[in-house]
Amino acid sequence: MNNQIKLSQLAALLTMSVFSYQPNNGIAGEIGVTNTYLDSNIGVVVDEDRDETFAAFKIGAGFEIDNFISFGFSAIKTGDESDNRSVAEVYTTLMRPLGDKSKVYIKGSVNTFDKPFNLGVGFFYPLSKHIELTVGYDYYNELGYSFVIGGKYLFGSVGNKDKSKEYEFKSNAKKDTLKEFEESTPTINDSIIDNAQNIKDRAKDSSCKNRGMEIVPYTVKSGDWLLKIARENCNTFEEIIELNVFVTSRVDQIYPKETIRLYK
Repeated sequence: MNNQIKLSQLAALLTMSVFSYQPNNGIAGEIGVTNTYLDSNIGVVVDEDRDETFAAFKIGAGFEIDNFISFGFSAIKTGDESDNRSVAEVYTTLMRPLGDKSKVYIKGSVNTFDKPFNLGVGFFYPLSKHIELTVGYDYYNELGYSFVIGGKYLFGSVGNKDKSKEYEFKSNAKKDTLKEFEESTPTINDSIIDNAQNIKDRAKDSSCKNRGMEIVPYTVKSGDWLLKIARENCNTFEEIIELNVFVTSRVDQIYPKETIRLYK
C-alpha cells in the first residue's frame, strides 16, 4: 500500500510538470515532428506480498510527437513459473526534458491482466542519435511492481529541423538595422549613367575652368555614386578610371568612407 501511495504521489507531480511544459519548436518550428520507434526492456517483478520475484520481458513499437508525447503497444512475457503468460499492452507516455540530454517520463497503460491498469515512471537517456537507454519503475495492480531497464531505437528525423534557424534569423532581423544598411549602400542613378556625355560637357562649364591637375583624395559619402562625384568635382568618368585602377565600369560599387582620387 505504501508503494502505491508513493507511486501515485510521484505520478501526480510528474503529470502536473509534464502538462505545464510547452514544447519549444522555435519561430518556424512545426508541431507534428514524429519519430517511430522500437523498444524492448527486461524487468524484475516483485509481487504485492514481496515474497516472490520473477522476470518480465517486453517488446513494443510506437511513435512520439515533438519529444513530448508518445503512443505505443507492446507484448509482455512474464517469467512466473506458476503463472507463465503473455499479455498485450497499449500505452501513452508523457515526456519532459531533464537537463541537456535526458528526458523524464510518466506512462499510463491498459493491458490484458485481470486488473488492467498500469502506471510507470522513469527516464530516457540518449546513447546515440537513434538509441536511447530506458530506466524506470512500473506498477501493475495485479502483479505488484517492477524495476525495468531497456532501450529504444528511433527511426526517421530526430528533433527540430535545422531549416527553422534560417527563418528564425529572418524573423529576428531588426528593421532599423536593415534600414541603416540600405542607407549606407550608395545607389546608382540610371538617368545619370545614360547621360554620361553631359559630364564631359560640364567639365567645359565656366565653374570648372579653373580646375587644375592636382590629385587629391576624396572620401565617399553615403548616397554617392561615381558619376555624381565626377559631376560635383569637375571630373569626367574617364578621369576617375585613369586615377583609380579598381574602377572599370560606370556601375562599379563604391562604399561610404572609401577613398578615391580626383583631379582638383
